[in-house]
Amino acid sequence: MTTLAQRYSKLKSELGATELLAVSKYSGVKEIAELYDLGHLSFGENRVEQCLERALACRDLGLHKIEWHFIGNIQTNKLNKLLTIPNLVAIHSIDRLELLMKLYQRGDQLAAPLDFFLQVKTSDEEEKQGFETLQELNEAFQYCRDSSHSKLRLVGLMTMAKIRTENYERDARASFKKLKDFRDQLDPNLKLSMGMSGDYKWALEYDTSIVRVGSYLFEGA
Repeated sequence: MTTLAQRYSKLKSELGATELLAVSKYSGVKEIAELYDLGHLSFGENRVEQCLERALACRDLGLHKIEWHFIGNIQTNKLNKLLTIPNLVAIHSIDRLELLMKLYQRGDQLAAPLDFFLQVKTSDEEEKQGFETLQELNEAFQYCRDSSHSKLRLVGLMTMAKIRTENYERDARASFKKLKDFRDQLDPNLKLSMGMSGDYKWALEYDTSIVRVGSYLFEGA
């Protein structure tokens, strides 16, 4: 059986210059600290309460350079709590204009600059959330331009590939291509956050900037 350190080393060699976001919902604080000691700083969580709990625990352990990325669905009434998380550097899941507007309304409560990604729905799965058309994304971009804030920065687009499908690779590639096409039409300088444990190798072929890997890294699955 491979160790966490071995899986991390192998994954980093595969990714090259692509950023790895270690999705730590599959781990405990002990494993987070182990990766931190290996030099990895970027971790992703998808539940507000768990992210806050782990951020506080890691701060108590002296992991002061750690960087938290929030990647899960955000209920509007939990946005305030999310923005209090120590060392929160990015939100990948701004999935609707209403939430984007709430984020800008709360920008003044931020202690440090915060990057964010617009989440795009690139498959037909009903439970998936996100902006669906180029027009919707353009409206969000225009809102960001009109409501510029010194501590908020739109840096990219995020998506999740279709999971329930008879042809996982075909549909994952279709999702990744769609996000890349949207990015290229909006702003070629935007980052792409796409690719997880089961499909990150295909995401690399579509120029993803960040992959979000959890189960493979922490469980070897």
